[in-house]
Amino acid sequence: MEVAPDVHALRLIGVNAFLILGDEPTLIDAGHRGSGVMLRRQLAALDHQVTDIQRIVCTHGHPDHIGGVQEIA
Repeated sequence: MEVAPDVHALRLIGVNAFLILGDEPTLIDAGHRGSGVMLRRQLAALDHQVTDIQRIVCTHGHPDHIGGVQEIA
């Protein structure tokens, strides 16, 4: 769901992540471990893929925000 121009909310396991599009697409938070499949599906619906993401920013170190990083980094 686009929440602002070029900013999309992505529902992952336990958290909403945000994809900021532009010159260097950025993912804010990565959900729990196991969120990779959900993320890939939602990116595909936006005509993007994991390899388009240039950076991942985790807002803090809880598992629901960092657990999915290893699946997509």
